[in-house]
Amino acid sequence: MLKRLLPLLLLLSSPVLYGAETSTISPDDEPKSISKEDRPDNSESSWDETSSSPDDTSSNQSQATDTESTDKPETTGDAKADSDSKTDNDSDVDEEAIAKLLGESSDSDSEAKKEEAKKKKEESPWKPEIEFGYQSRKGNDDNQSLNARVALSYIKGKMRNSGEVKIYREDDDGEEEEREQSYELQSDYKLGSKTYLYGSFKGIDSKYSSYYRDYTVSTGFGLQVSNTETFKLEVELGPGYRIQQPNTDEIDDDDPIFPEDVAESIIRGNLTSSWKPFKTLSFEMQATLVAGQSNTRLDTEISALNNITDDIALKLSHNRQHISKVPNDLKNTDSTFNINLLFRF
Repeated sequence: MLKRLLPLLLLLSSPVLYGAETSTISPDDEPKSISKEDRPDNSESSWDETSSSPDDTSSNQSQATDTESTDKPETTGDAKADSDSKTDNDSDVDEEAIAKLLGESSDSDSEAKKEEAKKKKEESPWKPEIEFGYQSRKGNDDNQSLNARVALSYIKGKMRNSGEVKIYREDDDGEEEEREQSYELQSDYKLGSKTYLYGSFKGIDSKYSSYYRDYTVSTGFGLQVSNTETFKLEVELGPGYRIQQPNTDEIDDDDPIFPEDVAESIIRGNLTSSWKPFKTLSFEMQATLVAGQSNTRLDTEISALNNITDDIALKLSHNRQHISKVPNDLKNTDSTFNINLLFRF
């Protein structure tokens, strides 16, 4: 009896064995992610320096990677082949588009570099100027003569330095009758978007005129009221000191000078503006007031510049000098008119 039942039992149990072999893995048999304690420490991993907890970040990244690897379905051979073919086609198109874009970008980059080099050349921090021409004086002394001016400025970062030398010479019958040199130096340091600190010096040396020396030093604050390509306006105010040594041997009845030495504190105010309504035409104005116990002097200059070329301009300027106290009932105001050629480098 047992011998007859044994084959029957084997026959009935074979499907169960076959089903167990072909069944999928149960969720309980799935591989579990390695915990933080079981995972080896990897000190070579990089992370953002601003992260507050590097270990937590690494653990989260590891768990996300394990989950993606578990849930990611297997790709069949046909689907993989189709994907590879599509990737190859896309890569070919991308390479052609990238090559075309690179060709256009290289051309645009070369043009941009040329423009940038040209701009850098044009915007050199050094700005030298030379001008010379005809001068006519009116007031207490009427004469015509030649004049020359050399100026140099350096602008970089927060610093702006400028200086100029003016030379005036008058000849009579081929002999030098009067010569005068004036010097101006100023250094500005930017404090804010519109404010700056300045220091200035102005000196006049003369061999034949009424003053041997006339020096003014001042420091204070400046304000850029407007600073655009079309219109610029700056105002300065500060204390200073003035030294004047008259040339008593050369003082004439028509010189508005008192024959006393002057060494005193002063208040200096300065206003500078420029207006450029057109590309080749611009107007400039400067007014400087120096007030002290002995006297008050106001110098103004208004000029018009017409650009002949990028480096050469015709300059017409009118200067006025007003002195509050003059001896012998002389005129308080002298004026000068200049016609010069201006060269920029």
